[in-house]
Amino acid sequence: MKTRRAGFSYKEGADGVYNYNFIPGSKSYYFAAIEQYLTTDGILNKVQYNLEFLNQNTDTYWLKNRMEKNTLLHQKASYIDEHKNVKGVLSEIIGVIVNDPDKVRGKDGIKIVYEEAGSFKDLKRALAISTPSVTEGKTLTGQISVFGTGGEEKGLDMDGLEEIFKNPRLFDMLTFENDWEEGYQGTECGVFIPTYMANPSIMDKHGNANIQEGVDYENKIRVEKKKSRDSRDYDLRIAENPLRPSEALLRIGSNIFPKAELLEQQNRILRSKELMGLLNHGEIVNVANKGPVFQVSENAKPLLKYPHKDDEDIRGCVTMFEAPLRCKYTTKGGVVTTGVPDDVYVIVLDPYYKDDPKGKKSTISLGACYVVKQTSLYFSNKTEQDVAWFVGRPGKTGDLFEIVLNLSEMYNAQIQSEISGGGQGLVDYCRDKKKLHRLMFEPIYINKTEVEKISKNRSYLMDIQADRKRQGLIYYADYLKTVVGLDENGNEMLNLHYVFDLGLIDELLKFNDDGNFDRISAQVVKMFTLKEKNQERLRRKPRTTTSILGTRSLFSNPSYIKNNGLEFLLKDDII
Repeated sequence: MKTRRAGFSYKEGADGVYNYNFIPGSKSYYFAAIEQYLTTDGILNKVQYNLEFLNQNTDTYWLKNRMEKNTLLHQKASYIDEHKNVKGVLSEIIGVIVNDPDKVRGKDGIKIVYEEAGSFKDLKRALAISTPSVTEGKTLTGQISVFGTGGEEKGLDMDGLEEIFKNPRLFDMLTFENDWEEGYQGTECGVFIPTYMANPSIMDKHGNANIQEGVDYENKIRVEKKKSRDSRDYDLRIAENPLRPSEALLRIGSNIFPKAELLEQQNRILRSKELMGLLNHGEIVNVANKGPVFQVSENAKPLLKYPHKDDEDIRGCVTMFEAPLRCKYTTKGGVVTTGVPDDVYVIVLDPYYKDDPKGKKSTISLGACYVVKQTSLYFSNKTEQDVAWFVGRPGKTGDLFEIVLNLSEMYNAQIQSEISGGGQGLVDYCRDKKKLHRLMFEPIYINKTEVEKISKNRSYLMDIQADRKRQGLIYYADYLKTVVGLDENGNEMLNLHYVFDLGLIDELLKFNDDGNFDRISAQVVKMFTLKEKNQERLRRKPRTTTSILGTRSLFSNPSYIKNNGLEFLLKDDII
């Protein structure tokens, strides 16, 4: 992985030129998924320049005719004698446009180069096919180089490059200790060339870079790019001029989410022992006289990466960031009680509907459930925050619904979900368990229908059509970028700084218009649910009953709660 303009096309191109001139009969292959990476100021243009330079400037000593093959995509050191026999050293340089991994099959070369590897649709498969071409048993007969840069707007798939870079030993690649990424010391990866190692303006006459000066220079540019109205400008700068490997792996394309900030949040969580310590993984168990209780389990395996792998255990587990908060409050019936108040937590769900799906495990849907702590008069959070979640496929749909209902009981939260894709199964399950009161009705706001007209005939859960789904994605992207406060240093705190599900962050970083993104689908449900809750508050008519503070509706019908040892005056109708 490398920064843009690090000279790797020249270096790898020079390898092929060396083989062409010094190793008779050798073949050097250059693979690219898109033709322009080979022929439009691409790596083969660098090869061509070097070949022509030698032919024209070495008194014919290095002259190699190319009488049999002489195109940019195929050059062969050869001449045809008077008997039309092909002679010469017969070394070759061949470019192949690989839009299908099988196109690399049978390419027996002493050198194979994957140019702009982040643009290959199935890089791992192509690499697996080409590796036998450079081996004979335990003996290596050639070399494969795989390299790429972030910011691939035309790139088809960065997943292969990312996995090869992060697990080089798995693919018989040379390994390096990862001392570029904070928190990853002691782990292995491929070689990484950061932007400050390819910036000639901060180098001495021997080519040694002043690293701190280079980092400061890059950060200064990023401050300006961050001011752009188009967040893609900032993302593209980071991806093409990375300071660390994770930045080089950013997806650009049609991703509408603030990837650079999400990447910083991911690294912040991974580097922080305090935050990682708050992420407790376990299961919900029913305890006599207590009901559902969360228990930490050493065997719990959260799904932290997107997409999941074919050989991965996808049963998932419950992750709790914050336990249900309790306080003293007055119920709607006027009873003062202690517990989890109504309307503090909601649960949003993206279910699955087939008990036994067909196809590869890596392509099947997961259930994604989030417990959302809303802003309220009871507690001091300034934004809606996911405080617990379950992502996985624990078995049949009923197993997922049981987990969701248990979370609903623990957090005293109602559940909202899409009715399609398994939502109707949730309704049927709750009806059998006599728990329909745990489900939310279809939102009024999403359908823009008058309350009075549908209040008696509302259906459970919601129907999100394709156009609404797209709108929900935009809502969520805007939500993540919304400023909700300042930290102790005066820096803006966004909603995304309260996202602690590493799997969700990974999914957001890799989002595209074609994949199956279960966690994000649940967040879309959250967006419409929160908008509906806000509309309910706006529609609520204040009461004007007499209180000890006067007759104004603001102070009517007061109730009291205690929170953190302090007593507050609360009112249902205060917004």
